[in-house]
Amino acid sequence: MNALIEGDELILSGGQVSINQPIIVKTKNVQLTAHEKFTIKAVSAMDACLKLEAVNSSSIQYGVEFDNITIDGNNLANHCLLFEDGIGLYTTEIKVRRVKCSKALLDGIKIVAPSWVMRLNNCNSEYNGRDGIRITTKGNLQVNAVHVIDSVTRGNTGNGISLNGISHVLKGNTIERNYYGVSIDPTIDSNNGVLNAVYNLVIKDNYFELNRKGEIYAKSTRSGQISGLSINNNYFWSNVVGGSGTLIKCEGSLNFIKSLNLEDNTYLIDGVNVTKIFDGGNALGADSNIGVIVDPNKFVNIGLARATWHDYKVLPVPPKLVQNSNYDLTQKSENIMWLIPKKIVFGLPNEISSKLVRSLNVYTETDSTNYTIRWKFIVKSLTTGAIVKQVSGDIPKTQSSLITGNVLNTSLAYERLSNTEFAYCEFELLNNTDGTFLYFHVPYVEMSH
Repeated sequence: MNALIEGDELILSGGQVSINQPIIVKTKNVQLTAHEKFTIKAVSAMDACLKLEAVNSSSIQYGVEFDNITIDGNNLANHCLLFEDGIGLYTTEIKVRRVKCSKALLDGIKIVAPSWVMRLNNCNSEYNGRDGIRITTKGNLQVNAVHVIDSVTRGNTGNGISLNGISHVLKGNTIERNYYGVSIDPTIDSNNGVLNAVYNLVIKDNYFELNRKGEIYAKSTRSGQISGLSINNNYFWSNVVGGSGTLIKCEGSLNFIKSLNLEDNTYLIDGVNVTKIFDGGNALGADSNIGVIVDPNKFVNIGLARATWHDYKVLPVPPKLVQNSNYDLTQKSENIMWLIPKKIVFGLPNEISSKLVRSLNVYTETDSTNYTIRWKFIVKSLTTGAIVKQVSGDIPKTQSSLITGNVLNTSLAYERLSNTEFAYCEFELLNNTDGTFLYFHVPYVEMSH
């Protein structure tokens, strides 16, 4: 079996075919479908078991479909399935369904530019010598709009999915026990110093588990930047020994990763081998958003990104900052009760350094009907302990209408901290005439670049 030509539809019967040279698919409107289990197995060295190849320099490959095929590289073929036009203009409208690839010397599935509008559905790529799926530019040629849906990459020596290019979607996949689960690198397989980039990448509704180095890695350099990266509604779990210690890791100079959106994911880590959920590498631009952070020690180096710090149970109150209070500092509670007229002081996470602090917000409850809330935002030097700036204000009941369930917003007018300063906030109930208690829930901080 050598070359298939335009218009062919080949129905494969069940069984296995052993090959000593690639099966080559040329030109457009070609379908390879198996109604029963059908396996292609390499029995000698070759570049790929199944390969798309252009006819000439003016050809456009489209309408190619592969369905229900198992490909065994047998540790002899470099790739199980290879899309590489070579001399053609581009490859488009490719559908790959229920294809299982394993034991390639390099990649189970490799898609090389110029290519766009390709869909991989319900595919498996496992136990390959490099990546499960590799989607890559070639020189200055782009690879765009590859959708990997409801597929599995497992047990590969390299990454589950490595990619660069534009407008890819990874959705509903299981990505486990690879090196990195997903590696985003604009410079992979580029040549001649061509500037490459990753734009508009969606990683959504996937399951990541126990990838050896980490779950997602994004690398951005001056020769290849990342913009428009959405990581939403995924499930991440890892307790791997010897990895990066971080689920999602970014690298690059400041503002080299733009428009990153990280929200509504589920994270599970052991806190010993994996201690951080997100490390932005101080590469994120001001238009990035990493959502509501539940633990400032697990989301670090966020660069210029906007974030909301919101922590009920693990935001510490540094002992040296607490005054006029009887709060037991060994306890960290969602609800902290202060008997009037005590004041409450909260330390703020170190990660607000070099950020603009927009506001302090605290959920407050009291039985008082007449009072004033006095708030202070205080910044001190890390080296001398001296106060370097202080913002404060009084909010009477007539302004705040503070009752059970209300949120007090201090509106700090954008105070910036340097990395040699630390901050804390203080709340106090004044002019009380009839109240007996005041509840403060641990505050959260809204900030941006």
